[in-house]
Amino acid sequence: MTTRLFGRLAAALGIQAVPAGGVLSGWSPATGLVLYWAEAVVGLVLALAMIKLYDAFVHDPRSYLAFGPPGSPEFEGARRERLAEIQAANIRARDVALVHGSGFLIFGVFFSAVLLIASRNHGLTPPSLEDLRLGVPFMAALAALGFLLDVQGLRNRPASFVAARVDATNARFGILWLVAFFGTFLMVVTEKPTAIFMVFAVLKGLHEFGLAMERSAR
Repeated sequence: MTTRLFGRLAAALGIQAVPAGGVLSGWSPATGLVLYWAEAVVGLVLALAMIKLYDAFVHDPRSYLAFGPPGSPEFEGARRERLAEIQAANIRARDVALVHGSGFLIFGVFFSAVLLIASRNHGLTPPSLEDLRLGVPFMAALAALGFLLDVQGLRNRPASFVAARVDATNARFGILWLVAFFGTFLMVVTEKPTAIFMVFAVLKGLHEFGLAMERSAR
């Protein structure tokens, strides 16, 4: 448990360190904001992967052999209970992909427009494609590490564990709206984009730290 907790914390805080460290080293705060959007998209993809993997485990007879041989009342009872958990949790990959995917797409369009206006009319340095090419793969690799830690023992976990992963994606998306639009507004008004970005970076880092601790406790 301690090793898994350390790994989750290292992955979560490492992801947050990429945009924060990049901005402190000279990247545009706008680049950092786009990296947060990329992090949320990667998180959605991994949440969908977890849903599909969990669904495969649920329908795999080997998941219930510990309760009894196939066809036994104990075996069938455990299988029905797990299927009922999934229905109660209401986690379907298609629904999550449709709702969240469309939300991220709409957000991306609006956020691109906001950054374009802020960079052209208010002097905010636009995102750097070169910096994004460096930051996004590194963040994705750390997110994949967290995912691999989360799926350990997934076969025997309750559906609520997977639902919590989807809920974390929802929370991250809500924070993303706050950071992207309100943060960009403050960057323009105060004319101190780096300082404003770092305030949001610290708050988001604390949020991700809390999520990692909560997942480790499950």
